[in-house]
Amino acid sequence: MPKVFFSRCKPYGIDAVCVARECKRLFFGYPMRKQGAHYDRHSLRSCIVDVTCDEATWAAEHAASDRLRQYNQNRNFVSQIEPGSIALVPRPAEGVIYCGYVEGGFELVNDPTWYDIWESIWRKHKSEDPDEYWIASEVAQTWKVDKFRAVPVPRVPVWIRRSLFGRSTYGIVRGYPDLDPHKTMRDVLGSDAFLPRSWTTDPREAERRLITDVTPDALEHLMVALLQLENPEEFWTHVGGSGDGGLDGLGANASGEVVGLLQCKWAYDGEDLKLNTQWASERHRPRTILAAASHRDGVAAPSGVEFFDKAMVAQLLVKHAEALPQARALRIGNGR
Repeated sequence: MPKVFFSRCKPYGIDAVCVARECKRLFFGYPMRKQGAHYDRHSLRSCIVDVTCDEATWAAEHAASDRLRQYNQNRNFVSQIEPGSIALVPRPAEGVIYCGYVEGGFELVNDPTWYDIWESIWRKHKSEDPDEYWIASEVAQTWKVDKFRAVPVPRVPVWIRRSLFGRSTYGIVRGYPDLDPHKTMRDVLGSDAFLPRSWTTDPREAERRLITDVTPDALEHLMVALLQLENPEEFWTHVGGSGDGGLDGLGANASGEVVGLLQCKWAYDGEDLKLNTQWASERHRPRTILAAASHRDGVAAPSGVEFFDKAMVAQLLVKHAEALPQARALRIGNGR
C-alpha cells in the first residue's frame, strides 16, 4: 500500500532541498559504511551497505558495524515505501512543503550525478574536506519522484504536518480513524486551493476538523476560550510556556484563587499527566482538566482528572460557534 512519508533532506544540518528538486530525488541519511572499505564517491556500492540487500548480507554487515539501531530503522523504513507513495520535504521557513509521487523503488545510487551541486553547497557551509565525511553517501540513498510541487503549509492538514516538524529527520505519516494520509495528500495535490468545505453544525464533522485543522497550540487557546464560555463567572487564561509546570490554562475565581488547571494533549494515549501542583491552595482544590483532539476509543484520563475528549470538545465547539473566531476558520456554525 502506498505511503506518505517525509525526509528533511538536511545532511549535516545543511539544507539540500535544492539538490532534491534539481535531481527529482528524495534522499535520507545515516548510511551504513562497509567495514574496512575505503570511500569512493564514484563507487558508493563498494563502500556503503545497500539497505535492501539480502538478509545474510545485512546480518553480516550489521554485526560488524557499531550496531546502531538507526541502521535497522533505515532498513525497516525503506521496506515500507513503494511506487505511488507520496514524498514530502517540509520547509516551514519557506512556507511550503515540497511533495512528489515516488516513481520507482529505492536505489543506492552508485555515482550520483548531482554530487557537484551538493559539494558546492557543502563548501559554502563547511570548511572540512568533504571526502572525510563521505558526503556523497548522504545523498545516495534515494527514491525517484515525478517532480516536487511546492504546497503552502496551511493547505496540508494539521494531522499530517505535525509528523513533519518533530525531532525525526525522516518517517512515515500515520493515519487516524477515517483519515487516510495517502488519499488526503492526493486530494491536496489535485487542487490549487483549500479543499472545498461547507459550514456545519454536525459534532462528528467538527470532531474531524479538530484533527485536520487545529494545531497543538491552537487547541490550547481554543480550550481556554471554551472553558471561559462554559464558566462565565471564572477567569481563564492561557499560560503555556517555560515554567508553566505542564499547564496550558488556568482558571481563577473572583478572588484570584486558582479553581481550574488545564492540560491539552493533541494526541492522548492514556499516559500520566505531570502537572505542577503549586497552584493548589489549602482553601481550594482546583479541578484538573485534560483535553484531547485525538485518542483511541475507550481511553480514560488519570483518576481525579476531568476528561474533555474529542467528542466533548467538538460538541462545545458547535455549541459556542457563534462566539468563537476559531469556529469561523473551521467553518463550524451556521455561517451567518
